[in-house]
Amino acid sequence: MLQLMNCLFPSESGEAYIPSKPAKYVLKARILTDSKPYFVYSVYLYCGKGTEGLTLTPEWRIVRLCKPIVNSNRNTTCDNWYIYIQLVEELRNMRLALVGTMIKNIKEIPNEFLSLNKRTSGFTNNTTLLSHVPKILKTVLQISTMHHSLEVGHETNILEIIAHYKKTEGGVDTVDEKCSKYCSSQRTRYWRMGLFLHLLDMSSLNAFIVTNYYETDITFMKAQGKQLTQYALQERFVNARLPRELRMAVERVLRTDMKPN
Repeated sequence: MLQLMNCLFPSESGEAYIPSKPAKYVLKARILTDSKPYFVYSVYLYCGKGTEGLTLTPEWRIVRLCKPIVNSNRNTTCDNWYIYIQLVEELRNMRLALVGTMIKNIKEIPNEFLSLNKRTSGFTNNTTLLSHVPKILKTVLQISTMHHSLEVGHETNILEIIAHYKKTEGGVDTVDEKCSKYCSSQRTRYWRMGLFLHLLDMSSLNAFIVTNYYETDITFMKAQGKQLTQYALQERFVNARLPRELRMAVERVLRTDMKPN
């Protein structure tokens, strides 16, 4: 199962201002990732309202991100930022299923689904629309092309369509958490550098998943960082013009018996 949502990471440039977030100035990216084990498939940077162009309507944002998984018969989980009725047919043509929440002001939604005091469901040949009330005076609309009945899960004791959404909705948040916990970022005045470092963190996470490394994330990333910098360290170690203290520090990192010329 795949998840498609927004990913936020700090920026010095103030590309987007979100006062409700701990890092108020952020870069916002659209990202497609596994709900587990959190492999990142595709990313593109959101540069502000109107910058995605008239040809890239909300439903086409998902089409753009889902190109790596076309014809794979997978399911995509989205929040209400993305889902429109037109998207259902578009993903079906790509042989992809869809589960997610919807905003209430979409014109195709019947008024019966907007009730604040009862659960309502509707079915077509290949789409299920569900309106449920998890809290008082709060209606949540969910759509699915993967579920075709209102079955209740034996383990969760809630509707399968709701349980599936809750199970697969946290992929992007987990990727963001892992990248912030074990990151290569540093303070910079250039948003391009901040973006590059975050992409480097996501690439490192992907490498950890693909290689099926037998130890922890941080051990893998330390070993990876050492391999990436080893050649440059060896060049600096044999440079006799460097201060002795610096060469000794490099030697401790390399753990080698090489002697400078």
